[in-house]
Amino acid sequence: MNAVSSDDTPDRAQARGVVEELTSKVRGDVLTPGAPEYEHRRPIWNGMFDDATPTAIVRCVDARDCAAAIAVVSRLDMPLAVRGGGHHVAGFGTCHGGIVLDLGAMRSVTVDENRGLARVDGGCTLYDLDSATSAVGCAVPLGVVSETGVGGLALSGGIGWRSRSHGFTSDNLLSARVVTAAGEIVTASETENADLLWGLRGGGGNFGVVTEFTFATHDVDVLTVAEAYHVCRSAEDIEVLLRFFDAWGPGLPNDVNLWLAIEPYSAYYHSRLPAEAASGLVASFLACSSAPSDGAEQALAPLLSEGTPLASELSAMRLVDLQQVQDDSGSARRGMQTYMKSEAVTRLTASMISGVADHMIRVPNDSSLFELGLLGGALAEREDMHSAAGMRNAQHLAGFIMMAESKDRLDEHIAWARSGWGTLQEGTASGGGYLNFDSASDDDQRVVASMSSASLSEKWAKLRELKRRWDPENLFRLNHNVTPAD
Repeated sequence: MNAVSSDDTPDRAQARGVVEELTSKVRGDVLTPGAPEYEHRRPIWNGMFDDATPTAIVRCVDARDCAAAIAVVSRLDMPLAVRGGGHHVAGFGTCHGGIVLDLGAMRSVTVDENRGLARVDGGCTLYDLDSATSAVGCAVPLGVVSETGVGGLALSGGIGWRSRSHGFTSDNLLSARVVTAAGEIVTASETENADLLWGLRGGGGNFGVVTEFTFATHDVDVLTVAEAYHVCRSAEDIEVLLRFFDAWGPGLPNDVNLWLAIEPYSAYYHSRLPAEAASGLVASFLACSSAPSDGAEQALAPLLSEGTPLASELSAMRLVDLQQVQDDSGSARRGMQTYMKSEAVTRLTASMISGVADHMIRVPNDSSLFELGLLGGALAEREDMHSAAGMRNAQHLAGFIMMAESKDRLDEHIAWARSGWGTLQEGTASGGGYLNFDSASDDDQRVVASMSSASLSEKWAKLRELKRRWDPENLFRLNHNVTPAD
């Protein structure tokens, strides 16, 4: 395909050779600044990175395109960003003055019902995969927002509505086709490059570009879904609900998954709640169970009767529909200035509960929120060294999400999120943070913190050795980075 270009400036003229070489070696479009298609593809989900202007966006059509582009970029001193769905909060799907490998044109899904497998291209979203698997009554454990890219989610773990039942998304990764920093196309599986597969299961995009995933699927049809909405007008109102979550959640069977969000009333709730909810914060519980309906209703009943919900509902819902429930929520809004910090915790201590309540009463704007998800279950059933992913021994995933429509008072709002995150430290599990819910940090300590302390030094050393083997020059560094071993 021809490069799509615009009038030259000195900087663009300097980059022209790179663009021309890329154009001659890949079959997909090479988009450059000023072109309408470039401006359409340039933004990512987090508006905090709207000023990023890549030298070129390469719309790869297959693994060979990725290999050809990497061969060009690896010889140059310029950033390389890899984009699947472009949904990561840390903005890793773009860069300024570098090259973006955009996998968004690679969105094929093939489901093998007989073998219980799904083969998924690197540019697929959760909706692409869910739509294909739900058509035949199965699913891969994924996240909770359908526009999320499968690749970014899976490579850093992947937590969502089926995690307690079947583990991380990465636990269900059986093999991957990977384009390495050397431009080679290799397979990572239990029988071929097994060490690389281990690193891909939670180690992020540190080891190469995954152009195809093969996941195990699990039978699932209709889920029983419980929703309960409370209005919180004081810190004590919030504390009561957090204590309930901490007391009730960990005892639930593996087939039950549970999330709680606390946030200001918004348009998302117009059709769900009466007008009186607009006078306070909304605490929304959402839980699902794959058990037979009688057992599911019994397991979920306490959620509907706890306190005095302003609204509650028990319904049957297909998983593919449940995965889209939060697509129009505040936390999923595209283009917002977004900053997120999370922590995996063993229990919600009294000081943590009061700290979360205090911060939410002082929420800095109408778009920021606190989220709490139930872990454990199948997540805890694998050995700590099964994969690079951590959090095996944690009970909850808690996080503060700062979202704002403009950059006004942004530092102040980010400080609120960081301060809220600080209140979670007392109950921190050795599983640490969840990198998919984490804004970028300045060093590798956050990656270290995402692993279980039971095997922290062993796991970190193994990741660094993998990095040295597969990406010794750290070409793939726009991520929660692992530094190569010396």
